[in-house]
Amino acid sequence: KVFEDITSLRESLVHFSEMGTILTENTEATLNDLFDRYVGRSFATPEYKEAQMVRSLRFTLNNQICIPYKEKEIKAGYATTKLPLVSETGGRLRAIKPIAFQQKKTIAMLDHGEIWIGRVNRLIKEKAITPDRMLFAVEPPTFSNKNFKKAFQEITGEMVNMGVSVIPFEEKQEIVK
Repeated sequence: KVFEDITSLRESLVHFSEMGTILTENTEATLNDLFDRYVGRSFATPEYKEAQMVRSLRFTLNNQICIPYKEKEIKAGYATTKLPLVSETGGRLRAIKPIAFQQKKTIAMLDHGEIWIGRVNRLIKEKAITPDRMLFAVEPPTFSNKNFKKAFQEITGEMVNMGVSVIPFEEKQEIVK
């Protein structure tokens, strides 16, 4: 009865959902899973994170400069690549790809980076965009493990070697320049 009174719907900033039950053999593991889901936001995948980064950058770009950035499919030979932030002035494209390295395994992180390196290399090779007009806004891994740091440095090093700009996502003013 006391729990029902505490969680009952009333006027406040915090609203609780309906109570539920769960059958488990390992209470501690289940509690940890629930905590990760609702407090730690474990559902926030790297793809979800990148969508948040796109929204944030689009807002910043559209409020600070007069050139709109929109999602666009860019044709490169026989393949197309969809980039989330593209502007076109005088027939020349400028593109920004926010990329989050929040994967839980280094191989997944490397795969994610290499996919985008390959796509942008194709765009450059087919002259759909020039390296000086392509920017990766990167968010480094949150894990302090040396292998994640090494993988992140390897990926961003490959990006820089392509001739594109690589700027930390948190440096939004540098990205806007």
